[in-house]
Amino acid sequence: MPPVTRVAIAKICAHGFRFFPLAIAFIVVLPVTKIGGLMETDLEVTPAPASTDVAAWRQAVEDGRYRQFRCEDIIAAIQDLGPATDKAVLNPLAKHVSDCMLHLLRGKVGRNHPNRGDNIIEEAHSRLWVALLDPSSADSRGLREAFAPRVIFRMKDVLREEARRRVQALPDGDVEAADESEGNSTATFADSELALQQVEVNEILEMIPDWRKRLAFSLHMDGVPCKSIRGASIAKALDISEKTARQWIKEIQQLLKTKLGDVS
Repeated sequence: MPPVTRVAIAKICAHGFRFFPLAIAFIVVLPVTKIGGLMETDLEVTPAPASTDVAAWRQAVEDGRYRQFRCEDIIAAIQDLGPATDKAVLNPLAKHVSDCMLHLLRGKVGRNHPNRGDNIIEEAHSRLWVALLDPSSADSRGLREAFAPRVIFRMKDVLREEARRRVQALPDGDVEAADESEGNSTATFADSELALQQVEVNEILEMIPDWRKRLAFSLHMDGVPCKSIRGASIAKALDISEKTARQWIKEIQQLLKTKLGDVS
């Protein structure tokens, strides 16, 4: 089993959530590759069965059609069918979602991070699975509604935590020593200071009760448009109007401007 998968699954099992039997099946039967599975954006999307229709999902697994469903729909089925459902149905669905997560994370996390980014991928992957298997969590609901944006959102949390650790580890007044301690890393003291400022911004964002507004602004900061005919957009990801997306962004910009100064 690849190191990323082994450590991530160990972390999942450390949590006492009610979907523990599914996690055990996931460990025993389905080792996950670092980069596996196709993202739903690579395939023609096929309408999925109702999330509680076990017979339809069984048929979809048997004929392989489930790979053409949106990850959001597969996650809804995993949650709504529950851990008592036949593992011959649940396991392929779980593996596909896991592979899609890893595929997306590997494409977003740079290899300039320690351990070529595997530590970040492993941590984000395990957090997402813990959340997915706990329907009461905010990430669990987010994954059902906007899979890729939620995976990226959680990945950024892990990246921010890494940036904070690196800043705290820098020797006071000794930039050269700090740079040497990073080995071949491209990060500099200035980069770390900027990263810490970003952490402070996100700490303010976390105070906003509506996670959809936080996600909308995070996507905006990444250059995702409010509306797009062909590509990804904030409106599509959150199933809101362009007007609402722009209004949310403006509200958060005003909040950040009040606390930190102008934020574009």
